Amino acid sequence: MKKIICLLFLLSITNVFSQQCPKYKFHKLLKLGRGLGNATHSYCTGSDLGELPVNLFEHKLDLNQVYHADLGDGMYYYKVILALDRCSDQGDLIDDTSNINPVELSCNDLSWKYHKVITLGSTLVAAQNKVCNNNITGTQHKLNIYIDVPLILNKVYRLDIGDGNGLQYYYVKLRSYTKGDPDYEVLGSSFDDTAVSISCDSDGDGVPDHEDLCPNTYSSTSNYGCPGFPHYKPHRQSELSAPTWGNYELGYATGSNNPIFLSRFQNGFILFNRLLFKNIGDGDGVVAPIKIHFYISKDGTVSEDDFKFPTHAVYNGKLKAGETTLNPDGPRNFKLLGSSVGDKLSYGWYKLLIVVDEENYLHGRTGVYSIPLEYVNSHIGHPAKTIGESNSVKNKPYRIDIFDLNGSTIKSEKVISKDKEENIINQLPSGKYIIKTPESTKKISK
Repeated sequence: MKKIICLLFLLSITNVFSQQCPKYKFHKLLKLGRGLGNATHSYCTGSDLGELPVNLFEHKLDLNQVYHADLGDGMYYYKVILALDRCSDQGDLIDDTSNINPVELSCNDLSWKYHKVITLGSTLVAAQNKVCNNNITGTQHKLNIYIDVPLILNKVYRLDIGDGNGLQYYYVKLRSYTKGDPDYEVLGSSFDDTAVSISCDSDGDGVPDHEDLCPNTYSSTSNYGCPGFPHYKPHRQSELSAPTWGNYELGYATGSNNPIFLSRFQNGFILFNRLLFKNIGDGDGVVAPIKIHFYISKDGTVSEDDFKFPTHAVYNGKLKAGETTLNPDGPRNFKLLGSSVGDKLSYGWYKLLIVVDEENYLHGRTGVYSIPLEYVNSHIGHPAKTIGESNSVKNKPYRIDIFDLNGSTIKSEKVISKDKEENIINQLPSGKYIIKTPESTKKISK
């Protein structure tokens, strides 16, 4: 019998609530604080004292508006974060809404703002030494500054706080949008409210610590503040897998110096079964990933006129000087699609360029690998041609002349390919040379 009475009582309450509830509007409010100062600080810094769910009788508040009201536990400032036209069982039913008043809070009003600052010294050098050595020590002062926006936290400012020590450098430890109990009061118009620029360079190599990946090691190069410089270069022909042919109109190629071709039809593609490269520079690679981009070029050098494939291969590691990417670490089974080229290039002979670490290549500091390539308009596959079979590119002999920096001839020889030219250069002893061919004159160091 008692169970039946309790059930009937609960049903009665539920029925009354269901009848009353449609007249209420559900809200979620953020408590900002009791006092105007604390509320302003909470509002401007995005902090709060928690959420309050309530249902207001026939009253819907404006979203994101701040109100001052007593909703059962005293007067508080509230920010509206949710306002619905329906009732909910999540919050209390509030009948009296007459004491809910809108309030305008501003985060950039000219007013007193409370700060705690630490004295760093009277010179920029003294301030910089403390900041850069993470030694933020000194006398602490509490300030009210008459300003529109508080000073930036963890920044340094130069001002006279009125303690008789004149202009000093101060580190901002705490800031507030409201007035506090200060040691000194300072007018914002009396000093430059722009933070002082502090540039830390622990090793003195000219690269700021926040950009220096080796902040405690001096470097005379631009390798992100680290010694030496990486020079990434794809492997030579003998270090790459041989071409493999499939049932497509395009032969699979792994990057050998044998000419290859690319068709725009029937999903033509070039497949790199294994893409290897080596850091032949004098510095470790300190940034990952390393991106490998691909171009189709007329003259074998990257320019704005070349076609650049929209996709690139990626090596996610960092290569130390002398290291080589090895499977499975290096990019594998990477495709270049003929459909990407489409009608952007006319058909004929080009150079496929593999550019490793493109940003540094464009500054002349890393390698590029060139493979003869024919772009064809064909549906039917055929074996790779030799360059001599093309009317537009011929294997004509040319002369390479090598001089020392004094102009004396070291070597002068006829060659028939870039491979032969590179072999001659690789056999030179360590030193600095001037290399002259019909196409270019360049200076190298070995």
